[in-house]
Amino acid sequence: GRKATTLRTYAQGLADFACYLGVRRVPIAGGVNEAARRLISLSHGEANHLVLNYRADMHRRRLAAYTVNARLTALRSLVKLARTLGLVSWAIDIANVKVQPYRDTRGPGHDGYLAILKSLTDAGCVRDLAIVRLLYDRALRRAEVCSLDLEHVDLEGGRIAGLGKART
Repeated sequence: GRKATTLRTYAQGLADFACYLGVRRVPIAGGVNEAARRLISLSHGEANHLVLNYRADMHRRRLAAYTVNARLTALRSLVKLARTLGLVSWAIDIANVKVQPYRDTRGPGHDGYLAILKSLTDAGCVRDLAIVRLLYDRALRRAEVCSLDLEHVDLEGGRIAGLGKART
């Protein structure tokens, strides 16, 4: 039930974990399966110790916090599935690393928003004005707005229909 992008991210994380363990198999899925078997064969403490060392290794390699956390999430998901199937009775308890924001994402503020609206209205940029209004007034995500097409617009009903995050 996961999105294709999530599955791809998890697969990359598990492949990196397999490399960390020194498991190299062709095809790659064989190495990932072996790494998964090794992890779930451990006791709770041993598994958490291994994952803690893996997190430290990723830190030494200077991987971005988002990458480290995504790979830890992949391992947690793997162990959660194993627990659901009755293969283990424990969970990965290693915390994510703290993410430092690297840019200001606060936006232009209300006065800036009004200035943008005025400039777009004065310039007659109807399409751009509609995009800004969807983003700000309806709080749609960038990807949600980008995925819209004419078939999603009901002018008579005053509605749009689009896919949200994690929806099918």
